[in-house]
Parts: sequence; C-alpha cells; structure tokens
Amino acid sequence: MKRRLLSPRGSSVAFFIFTVAAACSGYAAETDQFLVWDVELRDSAPALNSYLNEEASRFLSQENETHGSSRAPAQVTQDLYLYLFRSLLESRLRHYLLTASDIDRYPPSTVSYPEHLEMSIYSAKSFPFILPMARTIRIGDVYLGTDKLSHFFGFGRRYHKRYIRFREEGLSEESAMEKTVEWGMWCERYLVGNLTDGVYSYADLEANFQGMMMARAFCESPVPYLVVQGNRWLQARPIDIVPFVTPAFDESYNLSRYIGTRKHQVMRVLEAEVCPKTTLPVVKARFARYEQSEPSFSQRYIERCLLERGESLNPRGDIALWCASCREDGPTSRTAAGASTQAAGAAALDAP
Repeated sequence: MKRRLLSPRGSSVAFFIFTVAAACSGYAAETDQFLVWDVELRDSAPALNSYLNEEASRFLSQENETHGSSRAPAQVTQDLYLYLFRSLLESRLRHYLLTASDIDRYPPSTVSYPEHLEMSIYSAKSFPFILPMARTIRIGDVYLGTDKLSHFFGFGRRYHKRYIRFREEGLSEESAMEKTVEWGMWCERYLVGNLTDGVYSYADLEANFQGMMMARAFCESPVPYLVVQGNRWLQARPIDIVPFVTPAFDESYNLSRYIGTRKHQVMRVLEAEVCPKTTLPVVKARFARYEQSEPSFSQRYIERCLLERGESLNPRGDIALWCASCREDGPTSRTAAGASTQAAGAAALDAP
C-alpha cells in the first residue's frame, strides 16, 4: 500500500507553517514568577541600562563605519535590536543576562535546568512541550522572566517593522498599532505560545508591544535616542529601559492561559502550592505597586478584542479570586490523577 503524499500545495503550506513556527520558537521559553513571591531581588535596571548603552555605542560605531548616516532611523533601530537579540541560540543580550555578575537572578545560576523546572509550576512533564526555563530578574519594581527581554527586542523589532509598514500604507497611528497587536495575538495563539509550550502568555504580548514602543522612542520621540550629526549616528541621550517594563511583564500578575494537559497540571500546582501564598504581605505589597500602573494600549486593545469575540477575560491579579474558588470547593493534590477545574479557575486560565 502506497503512502499518501501531500499535494504540492499542501506541502508548501505545511512547510511554511513549520518554518514560521521554528523561527518563532527561537523566542520561546517558560518562566515562573510565582517562585519569587517570597523573594526580594536586587534591581538590575542600572546594570542592564549600562550594558545596553555600551552595546549601542559599539553597534553605532560599526554602523557609522559601514553605512555612515545613509540609512533610515527605523532601519538602524531595528538592526540594533537584531544586534542585541537574534534568537535564543544567538543572543548577546541573553548571554549577558544569564552570566553577568551584576544581574540578580532567581533561581541563581547554580541551580540546574532540571532543578529549576522541578521547582516551577511546569514541573509535570507535558509532552511535547519541552522548552528552556527563563530565570526571574527585577527591573525597577517589576519582576519578570529573562525571556521577556527576548520578546522585547526580538518581537519588538518585528512589531516595529509592521507598525512602520502600516503607517507607510496610510494607516493612522492607532490603527497601525491595533493591526500590529492583532498580528502578535495571532502569533501567540498559533505559533509561539499555544503551539510551542501550551501557554498563551499575555506577558509576552506586553513585552512585544513595549519593545516596539522603545523602538519608536529611538527614532520618533521629540527627543529621540538616535540623531544624525554630520555623517554619523549618535546617541542623543542614555537608553533607559525602565519606563518600558510594565507590571504586565510579570506572569504571576498578568496571568497566562493554558491548553490541554498543561492547563490541568499547572492548575493543580497553583492550587496546592501558590494559593497559600496569596496573603503574604510581600505579595500584597508588590501587587499594590503594580496596580498603580495604567494598562498599556496593547492591554486595553487585547481586552476589547476578547470582549468582541465573546471570550472570557483574564483580569490582572485575579489569582486571588481563583484561589478563593479553590478553597470553597476543597483542595486537590499536585499528584492527583485529575484536577477539579472550578468555574472561576476555568474562566481565568482556559486558553482563548
């Protein structure tokens, strides 16, 4: 019996999907900010800003030597992002975040990948979802996985390219940002999130968007980061990433959604090990600081899209509400064969 072969058209579509998915998976990693609910990290913003400014200076020296000031500011900005982050396997920035002594990470570098995975909400094996674990750092008052900075510069560059293209096609600033965010939502649903690790991360989407917003600040703001002087690009002011890192980068605050076995496994861990910590003073204080931040354009637009589609929202900080529903219905163990998916939990954690 002959095996059925894909038609040329079907093969092309399958190859395209595989190629795009493989490329996008270069940004993918899992992270767990619930691990640092009772941990206070040192602010790594000063060290990270210093690194970004040093690398930007090196990049601009190369740019000036190769092209002078002949290229558009948007192209220079996008190439700077690419210089910092190309993929998980080729990234100056990621190497720095993983190895620099002035970056305070949790768990520390002495903890191996298997140990980190076992500590996290992703400890249960969920084939075929096997991805790197991103450690948590603090920038300003925000706790985030180092993977969010991969999204910031990796997808931030892609967001910026699309935004510029939409503007050149005649779209307004608002419409161009909306279409760019929609593209990011599509990628998270079909390529980067659900497909690669069973997690639809709203924190990833926020990092993507804020990366684009800093790219715009490089070349569009009243006082841009980059200016031309003579035939050379210069930095007009020091890079500061802090205003672009929002509380929505924290996946214990801006909760993700999960699919399939991943959902049930994570919910069991949340119920057994995370819910008891929701009343810790450090957690309440951290979330109170977070609540002072206004949702970004991207967050507001995503919520609007979900409402228009009739899909359940995933409000910020609703882990306490979900845990309350668990306490009413009784606990389930981390190793139980099944999970009691309470109505509130399902509404908060189901995949879109």
